[in-house]
Amino acid sequence: MTRRKRWLLVLAILLIWPVVLGVAEYRQAVTRTKEATLTTQLFRIRNAIDAFRRDRGSYPMSLDALVEAKYLRKVPEDPFTNSAATWRIVGAVPASGVSDVKSGAPGCKVEGC
Repeated sequence: MTRRKRWLLVLAILLIWPVVLGVAEYRQAVTRTKEATLTTQLFRIRNAIDAFRRDRGSYPMSLDALVEAKYLRKVPEDPFTNSAATWRIVGAVPASGVSDVKSGAPGCKVEGC
């Protein structure tokens, strides 16, 4: 390999390496943003469930019941699945209503998944 080719190789590596690192940082930032959004959405939904139970004495039978009763404007989207229909409903007893929700994303590692 000639000296010129070696310098071109070094120059190419020096120019490409920051781009590779930038892409990795971007992906991490997107994931952190989704995690923060998920935390906020879960807080909003859980707060609405608690208010519904406090006011009516029972849990709502669905997330749509929270919207109909105006505790939420709409069911928020799960940021990992980009859908409002993928929330996993948690209930102590199935017929007792919705007592909690979790993300429907497979392999989600955030609290609330």
